Amino acid sequence: MKVFFNKFAQFTKTRLILSGWYALILFLILLAFSVVLSVTYDNDVTRIVLKQDFGNHVPRILSKVELRLVLAQVRELRSTSRLDIIIIDLITIFIGAVLSYFLAGKTLQPIQKNMEGQKLFIADASHELKSPVTTIQSACEVVLRSPKKTKEDYRKVVEQVHEQSLRLGRLINDLLSLSVLDTGKGKLLKVCSLSHTVEKEVEAIMPVLKKSKLILEKSIEPKVFINGDIGKLQQLIVILLDNAVKFTPVDGKVTVKVISKPQPQIIVKDTGVGIAPEEQGAIFTRFYQADDSHIGSGAGLGLAIAQSIMKLHKGKISVISDLGSGSAFTCTFPKSNV
Repeated sequence: MKVFFNKFAQFTKTRLILSGWYALILFLILLAFSVVLSVTYDNDVTRIVLKQDFGNHVPRILSKVELRLVLAQVRELRSTSRLDIIIIDLITIFIGAVLSYFLAGKTLQPIQKNMEGQKLFIADASHELKSPVTTIQSACEVVLRSPKKTKEDYRKVVEQVHEQSLRLGRLINDLLSLSVLDTGKGKLLKVCSLSHTVEKEVEAIMPVLKKSKLILEKSIEPKVFINGDIGKLQQLIVILLDNAVKFTPVDGKVTVKVISKPQPQIIVKDTGVGIAPEEQGAIFTRFYQADDSHIGSGAGLGLAIAQSIMKLHKGKISVISDLGSGSAFTCTFPKSNV
């Protein structure tokens, strides 16, 4: 709660400072216009009074009484005009200050959301990194505290450390991928064969499918081209196929399709556990894992990376799923000029 109020106070302080700058700029502009208006009006006041009192026939010489009367009217008219200008300026500044506060909030809102997202991302990443590091430390401490260990004991510890180090490596690579994708930097998109890229990755995963005793059904339309980054597309396909294998039981089926109409699409469908309707909107969130039974096998970054890759390609990824019936992920790309 204290952290929340600190963040709120910091945001409010920044918003007020920005509003103050907006209001100051408005005040300076109004002041400049008011001075110019006042000087211009003052130069015309005497002429206006004389015309009001004498019409078009102004005498060359005024009597003392007429002169005092004219000067009194000039002073009164100047005071009234200046008061009107001040009142208009005050009303304008008040309205401007309110609008400045509103605009400052609108200006800072994306920055605030970005900062909150970064803080949440760092917290989640720290949590995910802490788990394998703690496991490695615990395994090493057990060995160091127990001098009477067999070779088999040492082997188990080394295997455990190796497994966790691999997990760390995968997590770091995923974080680096997201970092690069978030910056929007990467290779320039160029015309590439979506059909060939998908076919190549499907062939590469065939041993895994056979080992998991899964049936593969593919329908890859030839000569489907898009503007893309082949490396990122390969990563996208691997993520989708890996998820399909991970969540599909033995004797299940994985279907891979590539179509060109109405737009180029990759469709990866499985007959796995499926995703509950209330969780489908969150599966592309970083570190989110819908199926508790598979927590620990990944960090929940795969689909977040897939979504970022699709944004890089100006496309979109969607899912249709029912619990117990499997899931179908569809990646839709813009049409290529080829």
